[in-house]
Order: sequence, then structure tokens, then C-alpha cells
Amino acid sequence: MQLFSAAYLPTLPWFYHWLTANDCCIDVHEHFVKQSFRNRTLILSANGVLPLVIPVKKSEHHTPMVFMRMENDFKWQHQHWQAIQSAYQSAPYFEHYGPQLQTFYETPYTNLVDWNLDLLKLCLRLMRVHKPIVTSNHYMVSEIPFQDYRVLISPKRELAPVTKPYLQVFTEKFPFAPNLSILDLLFNHGPRWNNYLQIS
Repeated sequence: MQLFSAAYLPTLPWFYHWLTANDCCIDVHEHFVKQSFRNRTLILSANGVLPLVIPVKKSEHHTPMVFMRMENDFKWQHQHWQAIQSAYQSAPYFEHYGPQLQTFYETPYTNLVDWNLDLLKLCLRLMRVHKPIVTSNHYMVSEIPFQDYRVLISPKRELAPVTKPYLQVFTEKFPFAPNLSILDLLFNHGPRWNNYLQIS
């Protein structure tokens, strides 16, 4: 069993390993980990790689992900959408995918896992990928540590790129930025995403 976190608009390494895994599970009962992709994603802005971080309510130590609540006193949804729009409005597929994504940033959410999983479903629909989303009903203990992507996929780990370089909005300004959110690949290359992520 390969284990994954419920990530916010998952990065390309998350998608690569999740799509290629035969037996995988998104552990929604794992403990929330600060400064992780559980409540953050990475996009490429005019100023370089930009993390988008969802504020969460203070909770007790080792709070299960399924109980994590967003801190909606901050207008983070508006801020994140403005950042995404500013970064990708000139991308070839922004007009095609953007309105579907924008709906989420105009819809109130309180539960982090619900938000992450609903966005995952949207991404799969845009990618035209039909893969069931299997979630845990209790905390999952890793039997094979080197396949525990809850730990392996982290902003604190430098991972090898899982795509060949592709054109990005700011290619002329910055060197290729690998391992961003799936949004970067979708907005730039649309249905040809699998030419770069190399999922058979």
C-alpha cells in the first residue's frame, strides 16, 4: 500500500507517483503537518516560485487531517485566486480551465480535506483521468517506508523532476521550475500534460 496525503492542488511529484501506483490510499486520518503540501501548493508567478498557503485554525498537537479547519477570517480564497489569475492568465489553457477552478475560490469551505479532495476531483476531470480516489477510515501505518509519500513529498525535500522541461509562462524570465502544482502543467499544456508527466 502506497500512502499519500490529501494535498492542496498537488504538485507534479504527487500526481506522478499517485497515478502510477497500483495500490494507493490518501490517508485523511494522518496527523496534520505544518509547512507541508497539505495546506500549500506552488505556482510560478512573475516574481518566481510562489507558495500559496491556506491558513488553518489552531488545533491540538497531532490533530488528524480530517478534523483540520480553514481559518476563513482571512480572505485567503480571494488572495489565492488573484495570485493564480495573475500568474497564468496569459497561459494557453487558462481561459479553458480557469472558470472551473474559479468556482472553488468563490465557494465557502471549512474543512481542509474536503477542499483538497474536491480540487483533486476537478484536476482529474480536467486531465480526463478516471482513477478512483481511495481514502482511509483510520490512521494508516506505513509498512514500506520508502513508499510512504506522506513523508517523501514535502517542501523540505528536494525531489528529482518527474517531467521533462516544458514551456512555462515565464520561461524567458526564469529557468525551468520543476515540481510545481499540477495547475502549472495544465494551464500551459492542457490535454498534452501526459506528454510531459510521462504517465503511460
